[in-house]
Amino acid sequence: MEQDTGKRRTLILVAGIALVLVVLVAIVAISLSGSSKASTRVIIDYGDSALSEGSQVQFNSKTVSPKGGVYQVAPGDKKLTITKTGYKDFSVSFAIKAGQTIVINARLTPSPSQSAAIKNPSEIELFPGITNVELLNVQYFEDNTWAIATINSSYGPNQIVVLQYAPIVHTWTTVLGPGDAFLEGTVNKLPKSIQDALVNNTVTDGE
Repeated sequence: MEQDTGKRRTLILVAGIALVLVVLVAIVAISLSGSSKASTRVIIDYGDSALSEGSQVQFNSKTVSPKGGVYQVAPGDKKLTITKTGYKDFSVSFAIKAGQTIVINARLTPSPSQSAAIKNPSEIELFPGITNVELLNVQYFEDNTWAIATINSSYGPNQIVVLQYAPIVHTWTTVLGPGDAFLEGTVNKLPKSIQDALVNNTVTDGE
């Protein structure tokens, strides 16, 4: 009788220990799983922090919000899509592993509407002091996000102005224009289509 009681106690003790081990293993597994997911991160570098404002970010068509500028995601294949009013959609696909941090360089490109075409000189933001502007001609480049305008102004006749469209304020801003020297080093920083047009118009000076 005492032997049977001892066996039952031993079985209960073993079962209890086994149950505790199972619970501990489950807790560790859950903890590790949560830790892996929390440390799997995507950081979006816009180049200009102002561009992040008003941008909508989606991973695999699901809109998500950052925590401290960082996106916590589950491991696996991802398609990142960024949309922002006044800019073209940005999209890129990638794979991310558990515990990995990936930095995405998202350079948003302005996408002006049809109304962005320059119709009168008031839509051009020229350098201070330039007055009596008469718009003679405009050529558009880079999906209508850049332009080269020819103007008459107080600075002189037939002046060349390189412009870039700012969709947020709906204004064409001067990048190079009257008062600037069109030096080769400066022009080389512009989009290739603008460079070619300026060279063809022979307005580039050597350094």
